[in-house]
Amino acid sequence: MKEESRRVIYLIHDEEPTRQRIKRMIRSAGMDVRTFATTKEFLDYDYENQNTCLLVQVERSGHTGLELQKKLVKQGEHFPVIFITSFYSKEIRDQTKKAGAVGYLKEPVDDQALLDMIQWALTGKRKRDRNIRS
Repeated sequence: MKEESRRVIYLIHDEEPTRQRIKRMIRSAGMDVRTFATTKEFLDYDYENQNTCLLVQVERSGHTGLELQKKLVKQGEHFPVIFITSFYSKEIRDQTKKAGAVGYLKEPVDDQALLDMIQWALTGKRKRDRNIRS
């Protein structure tokens, strides 16, 4: 795969078994995955923001997923973000949508739904859709 077409998915989740399961699933779809147990680990990493997607757990110790997204936007980093949560809440879902998240999925995450959402985020379709609505 050419370097410019390499797709990297960043996964931040505090549960090791969940990180490993999602990592295997994404790798089986031909994408690179970098996993992090904490927000700090991710922020300390020399990450890219081109042709990437961020999967982040909503409820986390330390920074919440929403706090991380706000921090990244404030720093000028614009990742497509997909939130995953163990505790579905319409209020939190609406907050993630308002913050510009690509998606919001409840755990256990359906593999195909997650892969479809990642593909949609990476294709740029969401950018074209946003421009059409403007």
